[in-house]
Amino acid sequence: MSPRPARNGVMAWGSLSPLQAKAAAALLTARTDGEAAAKAGVSPRSLARWKLLPAFQAAMAEARREALRETVGHLQLATGEALAKLRALLDHENPFVALQAAQTIVGQGLKLAAAEEYEARLARIEAAIAKRADVTLPPRAG
Repeated sequence: MSPRPARNGVMAWGSLSPLQAKAAAALLTARTDGEAAAKAGVSPRSLARWKLLPAFQAAMAEARREALRETVGHLQLATGEALAKLRALLDHENPFVALQAAQTIVGQGLKLAAAEEYEARLARIEAAIAKRADVTLPPRAG
């Protein structure tokens, strides 16, 4: 079973034992497996063994997806502020600063437009595949 955000913000790790859950949580922040094992108070050998378990792998994959969703949320919040700063720099007295701001805005705008086009094309392709094969595709992350 995969981890779920609990009401208090702590991950719920499903079928993992409390010690496995502690080790899984440590893996999310540790730089190495050894560091994670030490944080969780388990041997590196136990951690290595648990990492081979399908339930542990599934829990870790879901925890990483949740961490990525949270990171993307933070980035989205900062995007408005960053764009406001770039807009202000368009009027900077140094023409090179203004040019760099303009290039950044245009470049990122073009990347966003391309990403949106790829997203639409992918959705059409997936719909065609699902219709042709009469299958349901799993939802995409993001």
